[in-house]
Amino acid sequence: MTGHDVHVVRNEGSIDLVTVVVSLVPAGFDRRIDADATVAGMERAFERVTEHWSPKVIGRVNDQYLKVAKVQGEFVWHQHDDEDELFLVVCGSFRVEFRDRVVALSAGEFVIVPRGIEHRTVADDEVHVLIFEPAATRNTGNVEHATLTAPIGDRV
Repeated sequence: MTGHDVHVVRNEGSIDLVTVVVSLVPAGFDRRIDADATVAGMERAFERVTEHWSPKVIGRVNDQYLKVAKVQGEFVWHQHDDEDELFLVVCGSFRVEFRDRVVALSAGEFVIVPRGIEHRTVADDEVHVLIFEPAATRNTGNVEHATLTAPIGDRV
């Protein structure tokens, strides 16, 4: 997308989600619009992510980080005692597994995982995900995992 294109995508699934994508600059191009704000290309952000399960910060809104991640395979079971988190699937499809149910998501769909709920994410193929969560949130929550726990605040 380039120029001033506006695309509206409607998801007819179980979640009534309307996504509006506005592109003011060519994909992959970052443009500083003032001292504190940056317009960034989502495609470029995902290109900079080189490891699965290693979310990278692309922005901050108040006390929330916006993170991009590439995921594939099974993540560790965990919970976040004090934080909710939102997963928005950008490309592909994956599952969020809870102990009592499974939520399947496709591109354009999101799920909010409430604080204190044990869960894990699973992707059969590589999936691109946008994550919204408080800045101090560790990706593995209450679990310290040798290979999956990512540094907090790691940026693209």
